[in-house]
Amino acid sequence: LRTEQTQDGVFRRAPKCALILHNGHGNDNETTGHGTVVIWSTCNYPTSTVEKKIIFLLSCLCGKGLAPDMARKGASAVLAWDEVYIFNARGDPDPLKDPLVQLFFMPILQGFQKVLQGYPAGEWKNTIVSEYAKAISNPNVPPHVQSNLAWDANHLVLCGDPNARI
Repeated sequence: LRTEQTQDGVFRRAPKCALILHNGHGNDNETTGHGTVVIWSTCNYPTSTVEKKIIFLLSCLCGKGLAPDMARKGASAVLAWDEVYIFNARGDPDPLKDPLVQLFFMPILQGFQKVLQGYPAGEWKNTIVSEYAKAISNPNVPPHVQSNLAWDANHLVLCGDPNARI
């Protein structure tokens, strides 16, 4: 799949999708795929790649410019961070088993599953924020991790319709 994370690969497949979860590096106005190749750039992509879709940009800063642009171009809902997305890891050989990584990423996947089950896009955001809040209130979670979770929860934005469904 990494080789398909090119602009051409995404633009070819995106019109057929109702739900997109994109992971890449980003800034206010663009997000990248494999090899830091730009995928979406504000005002520079076919409308068909975002129209009538729920999109999640797991990419720093995209909530400032790119996500609102996608919503204006017809995306039903776009979730993204309007600041740098921060997460912690212990450095376990298998990141899927790293308990700190799980605190940050499992709520994203839980929200994704809810949208697949027919819940609205707003529930995706609510799931992430509420799961982060649980971890923040857990005294076993180190304070620096709690701080990063709070930062991420405060900077997750939803552009478009929170009631959008796939």
